[in-house]
Amino acid sequence: MAYTGKKEGGMPKDARRRFTDKQARQLLVLADERCERCGTSLVGRDYHVHHKKPHSLGGVTVVTNGMVLCVNCHKEVHREA
Repeated sequence: MAYTGKKEGGMPKDARRRFTDKQARQLLVLADERCERCGTSLVGRDYHVHHKKPHSLGGVTVVTNGMVLCVNCHKEVHREA
């Protein structure tokens, strides 16, 4: 079930948190099939799509707010937050 509550300031939060498969493929192509943090090739490897502006802070789930990361970098980004 999608969260449709209001974020601070009264603006509605994006109800769709996960990027679609199509958006993930678009982002992978835009990143030349490389992790946007460390540059590792993602060809044939698992990768994650990450919100540049966090969903929890009102970031929307659109291609312009997404980036592809290798699994390790995605874990590190969330540890640093």
